[in-house]
Amino acid sequence: MRALSQAVGPTGKVYGQLRLVTVKAPDSLTSVGDNLFQPTAASGQPTVLRTGLTVRQSSLESSNVDMGTAMTDLMDAQRGYEMTSKVITTQDRLMEIANGVKR
Repeated sequence: MRALSQAVGPTGKVYGQLRLVTVKAPDSLTSVGDNLFQPTAASGQPTVLRTGLTVRQSSLESSNVDMGTAMTDLMDAQRGYEMTSKVITTQDRLMEIANGVKR
């Protein structure tokens, strides 16, 4: 069984076929240069992932991040940092006052 996908250019011309596979230990693959890897005994034999895939040149893949949620989380983190910074500054001032009273 082979998972072959056509590499289709912007004009619809088929340039070749790709096989989408996975291995049990990707860190154990051997690099042969130019972003090419060969399986080893440690990585295990390649297993076909899916069939019927299409690869399109000059196409943009959508992100798996919801921009609204990411921005809201960023604003929450920034406000939390600001509040923590103010607490530290206030604590520092209170310690300064306490040290001044003690003298």
